[in-house]
Amino acid sequence: MSPPKSIEFRRRWRWPTTAVVLAALVLTAMANSAVADPQTNLLNKGCSLYNATNFSNFYTNLNNTFSDLRSQLLGSNTKFATAQQAMGSDPVYAMAQCRDHLSTADCVACFDTAAVQIRNCTGANGARVIYDGCFLRYESSTFYDQTTLPGNVGICGNDTASQPTAFQTAAQGLLTDLETATPRINGYFAAATRVVAGGGSTVYAVAQCAQTVSQSGCLGCLQVAYGNIESCPPDADGRAVDAGCFLRYSATAFFGANQTTNITPFLGGELVPWNNNSVSMCFGFGHPWQTKASSEWRNYSTTLCCAIKQKCLPFVFDLTGGSRNKNAIIGGIVGGGVCLLLIIGLILWYHYHQSKYAAPRGASELQGPKNFSYRDLKSATKNFNKENKLGEGGFGDIYKGTLKNGNIVAVKKLVMGTSRVKEDFVTEVKLISNVHHRNLLRLLGCCSKGPELLLVYDYMGNGSLDKYLYVQNVLVFSRPFILRGYTAPEYAIHGQLTEKVDTYCFGVVVLEIISGRRCNDFTAVEAEPVTDYLLEQAWKLYDDGMHLKLVDEILLGSNGYTDKAAKKIIEIALMCTQMPASSRPTMSEVVMLLSDRPTDLMQPAKRAFMDNDNRVPDDTSSTTGSSTSNAANSFTEYTVAAHTFWSSSASPINTMAPQLLQFRQRWRCPIKAVTLTVVVTTVAMLNLAAVADPQTNLLNKGCSQYNATNLSNFYTNLNDTFSRLRSQLSGVNTKFATGQQAKGSDPVYAMTQCRDYLSTTDCVACFDAAVVLIRNCTGANGARVIYDGCILR
Repeated sequence: MSPPKSIEFRRRWRWPTTAVVLAALVLTAMANSAVADPQTNLLNKGCSLYNATNFSNFYTNLNNTFSDLRSQLLGSNTKFATAQQAMGSDPVYAMAQCRDHLSTADCVACFDTAAVQIRNCTGANGARVIYDGCFLRYESSTFYDQTTLPGNVGICGNDTASQPTAFQTAAQGLLTDLETATPRINGYFAAATRVVAGGGSTVYAVAQCAQTVSQSGCLGCLQVAYGNIESCPPDADGRAVDAGCFLRYSATAFFGANQTTNITPFLGGELVPWNNNSVSMCFGFGHPWQTKASSEWRNYSTTLCCAIKQKCLPFVFDLTGGSRNKNAIIGGIVGGGVCLLLIIGLILWYHYHQSKYAAPRGASELQGPKNFSYRDLKSATKNFNKENKLGEGGFGDIYKGTLKNGNIVAVKKLVMGTSRVKEDFVTEVKLISNVHHRNLLRLLGCCSKGPELLLVYDYMGNGSLDKYLYVQNVLVFSRPFILRGYTAPEYAIHGQLTEKVDTYCFGVVVLEIISGRRCNDFTAVEAEPVTDYLLEQAWKLYDDGMHLKLVDEILLGSNGYTDKAAKKIIEIALMCTQMPASSRPTMSEVVMLLSDRPTDLMQPAKRAFMDNDNRVPDDTSSTTGSSTSNAANSFTEYTVAAHTFWSSSASPINTMAPQLLQFRQRWRCPIKAVTLTVVVTTVAMLNLAAVADPQTNLLNKGCSQYNATNLSNFYTNLNDTFSRLRSQLSGVNTKFATGQQAKGSDPVYAMTQCRDYLSTTDCVACFDAAVVLIRNCTGANGARVIYDGCILR
């Protein structure tokens, strides 16, 4: 028996054993150093928007976790590691992975670089860094099974490969094969090459998934990655990064020739789990199946494979054997199928029974309109009896009906008979029935199968507002129409109808509600004779600091009303009646004052004059003219003041609405006062006047964790998009705009919106402020800014 070669070598050259060993180590080190490349080209970095709560605990956990990861990567041939530390608050969960073609030294070197880089996210409770050679990520909660996140991106090279068409075909084909094969390979890593047609160049590519994701997760992640990188060829290189996978190709070799993977055996057949903590099963019926125990192909009628922790245990039932086994298996399959069909039948019957007899319980439970039968609705309305008629609308009559379950509904019979209308009817009803709001009448369903189209609504026992709206309550006429006591002076004298006229009218009505008096009657306060109309008396009491005497004592003593609350309501009402009209608040400001704005800092201004000697006679005749003489007689009904205001605080008025009708009945306020309050408030709120203030109080700002890949393309697209948004907002009455620009890489999609009550000038001013602030997210591929007045994202 000849001695080993090392001993023979030492004997021949008479070198000591130590010298031989040392020489081997030196040669190995030289070989390793010759190819040392940790591949620390930075591809992506992201920091969480949120910081840790306790920095001491956080950094202790972070340091311990990184130390644990590094120890694992220093182990023998380990390229993937996870670790966590949860001492105290702010736990840290971390993951590191190197490309399998890196050496252990290069892997650790890449990890060390990533650890230094990721610490620049000072105090962030989550971050990730991705290099060509490795990636490192930590979070405050577990994320090990995540595969794809919104930050996924493809990065294309700047140089075009030789033979562009052939290179593109070869690269795309190789990447597609890697996408298919990698999830089937133990370790979720594959490196492969492909020669470009015509020779002269080669495509090098790798694909890798985190080892903690499932096979389906790996496949899905690589599919997204391929979608991001598919358009890169014929560029000479490209990369796709995501939370759970990595895909790269290049015309230049970046791994050794002896590090490639034969992916051909993994390109066909079914996807069988190689490593999973849970049990998965796959069934194959009547087709060849290859087990890991043998390379022989056998044809089985049924094959069951289980994969438990990297071990495939094939359980094969060969139905070509004994009839006893065959009959037992067939009997079990048939019996199970019958039971399954029976269960499905029972479920379907139950749902049919429920839908047939269930009562409509409100629009919030509808997933579309309920289809009522014409016969049921005809019976519910007693054949559309006139006694059940509730009213008439522009498209038909409305009837009261009682369903079989006792629910009372309103049925509208539409006068529409064309075939085109019937075709569109159900589609429109489906849309309307899914619009839910507490202040909207609920559409419960419809009937389109009978001779007439029917709509079914909730029944409103109190009727509708139309019964309280009379001609004399409406201001929209072809000629001026004066409501004595309610009309603003500028409208009475000049006929100028603006939104400030509504504000004046609203103020008068509020005074009527809180005092229980008509605006043009004479009522004594605390048994003292009064010769002033309501508005004049309110101003006098306010000037004397006794305006609380205007409020009825019963109102002050009921339902928790306080002097402070009543005082605030009176002051708001007086603000609404100031002169000139420009000193009155807009209805948007009134809404804010009634809801959450204080009036302590801004008070109604004293009137410039008041004349108690001239009044309009209190008769029942209507004012039909608009002459200056008639207007002059009525001018002294109104107060004159000059003031501007802007303020803020808590609302006591919100609880007043439910008692409007009670106040009217108790204090005999005219019904038009209550109606006008509702109408004016609603109209004014729907037509909010612009406030001369862009409202740039910052509410929220956020920057993406991920940066653009090509800053030149990115900023070009960003600037063009913002310019388009501004042009749209500068248009007539435009408060919403979208824009996009996708030149080159890093496309930009943007949206902006102003509150509708802002003027065009204030809207653009708010947008400009948002643009300046959002640019502080330097290089981030996404950001948003929210102000009181607008949003930009």
